[in-house]
Amino acid sequence: MKAYRIFTVRFLIIVSLFSVFFNSYAQENNGTGKVASKPLFRDPVYDGAADPVVVRNQQEKKWFMFYTNRRANAKDLDGVTWVHGTRIGIAESSDGGATWQYRDTCNIPFPYTKTQWAPEVIEGQGTYHMYLSYVPGIFKDWKHPRHIIHLTSKNLIDWKYESTLDLASDKVIDACVIQLPDGNWRMWYNNEKDSKSIYYADSKDLYNWEDKGKAIADHVMVKLGIWRLYSGCCLLRKRYIRWSLVTGKRTDHSAKLWAWYDVPYF
Repeated sequence: MKAYRIFTVRFLIIVSLFSVFFNSYAQENNGTGKVASKPLFRDPVYDGAADPVVVRNQQEKKWFMFYTNRRANAKDLDGVTWVHGTRIGIAESSDGGATWQYRDTCNIPFPYTKTQWAPEVIEGQGTYHMYLSYVPGIFKDWKHPRHIIHLTSKNLIDWKYESTLDLASDKVIDACVIQLPDGNWRMWYNNEKDSKSIYYADSKDLYNWEDKGKAIADHVMVKLGIWRLYSGCCLLRKRYIRWSLVTGKRTDHSAKLWAWYDVPYF
């Protein structure tokens, strides 16, 4: 029960943040806007939505939310089995993100179907790219490999496997990708073998990535009791200010996403 309660807190923090940002988007684009639901969305299958990322489906003129689905309502599962064994879920919104409806799960090809976590989805030159944390099994503990794989799609539903990224270790998760001012791309990710430190990699084309090592040497973990309140790296872009929800640090536009400064957490 303790793990479930902490998971609920983490989920509410995530949906609250998305409520704020999408309510702001709706107000800026539609005048008065529409008040977002609270919670913003609950998965109707397992009630375990987490790690959301939102991208515009240009063909359907809707917002798509991709999320990790954890089996929060399942009973009598051993250890951490409940956070394994699910596909990436999709919810959709037609009103600027104020309300969301369950759509489906991503069609990701075998053998990458066992456990799918923390999708990062972006659009580049007419192609959607997903950087997915993949776990090759359903496990009772955290002792097993995890990789970030690259997939592409034209419709945000059906995905093609491109590659498994060659990163710092065989326990990497939670990719976050942003285009740099020079047009190249940067990925931050969680290297679990180095005390969950945030590492980064660079790419010119979203297909070929060069690992650059540790991004934040003195990272600080926010904890709720003994539970780490974060899992990976999430950067919020708002008026040229980048915030890392992982570290409680920020960088301004002129620093080009590599100079980080401490700020208070609460």
